Amino acid sequence: MPDVVGRLSAKEQTFIERYAATGDRGYAATKAGYTQPITSASKLLAREPIRDAVALQVRRRLDSLVTTALDVCAKILADEKAPNKDKIAVSKVVLAAWRGQTDGADAKDPSEMSGDELRDRIARLQAEAIERARPTLELEVDEPEDDTGEAGVLG
Repeated sequence: MPDVVGRLSAKEQTFIERYAATGDRGYAATKAGYTQPITSASKLLAREPIRDAVALQVRRRLDSLVTTALDVCAKILADEKAPNKDKIAVSKVVLAAWRGQTDGADAKDPSEMSGDELRDRIARLQAEAIERARPTLELEVDEPEDDTGEAGVLG
């Protein structure tokens, strides 16, 4: 439990670090020294400061890997000898990640959301689906050519 000024205990900090690294709540609670790891983990994860700290740790871990992952993807895509199946697989992953970027509003897991939050998320997703389903037209406007064959104002 956070102390008077909001600091987390050493056990809580260890739990957060291990859970963020592995995603295994029982393992994290055991490593943190809790005697009833599953029960303790559930109680810890029910607290918003703990969930926020775990999310921050996960983001930090991912941020540190993004540059390396992008470099590897770029090398595969640029390598003329790389098999097309590898290039397609990398392209799918990159495009899926790019499309899945959020503004933070969708960062919360649905299991952690209230009914109102779930309704709001569903409404946003439905609106996005409608927007993505709209046909897009890309039109090029041909400018009239003058006697010299160059586009521009006829004179």
